[in-house]
Amino acid sequence: MVITGPNGSGKTTLLRILAGLDAPDGGEITFAPAVRVGFLAQTPMFDDPSTGVVDAYREGFIGHEGDFKFALLRYGLLGLSDVENAVGQLSAGQQRKLEIARLIAQRPNVLLLDEPTNYVSLDVLEAFEAAVAAFPGPVVAVSHDRRFIQDFNGEVRVLEDGKLTLVAESQRHKEPTP
Repeated sequence: MVITGPNGSGKTTLLRILAGLDAPDGGEITFAPAVRVGFLAQTPMFDDPSTGVVDAYREGFIGHEGDFKFALLRYGLLGLSDVENAVGQLSAGQQRKLEIARLIAQRPNVLLLDEPTNYVSLDVLEAFEAAVAAFPGPVVAVSHDRRFIQDFNGEVRVLEDGKLTLVAESQRHKEPTP
């Protein structure tokens, strides 16, 4: 499902609540024990810009540094010179690629993607969109990217005034009215 809507309508907040990063004002969120949520934030989220790229990638995982470096390079998102840097030395686009690689490594079975096409270069965008389309589990994405919304193979809903409304298929391919 893609969620779209006006800025400030609560789309990011909704995803952050589903990801367990923010608490809901009321009620509770419960997932089945087998659910592994993968969350891609709207902007790159790295706590310490001096952390090495490989260390940021492997945070929470156990293993040898060389194995993680090899895995990171295998995705083809970053080059050898990139993985030798600190996260803060990477461009926003490179940081986004690092987050996508980390998302892949987490092997989630549910994806929560907040503006996933932000900071992604065209060479990565098509492969990323194909990977999202082929993902076997549920995907909830927040996006304003008209192309991403039109190409998304699932429901599109608008969040406005606290309500999610299904967008009819015939309306998905129209440009929004001013």
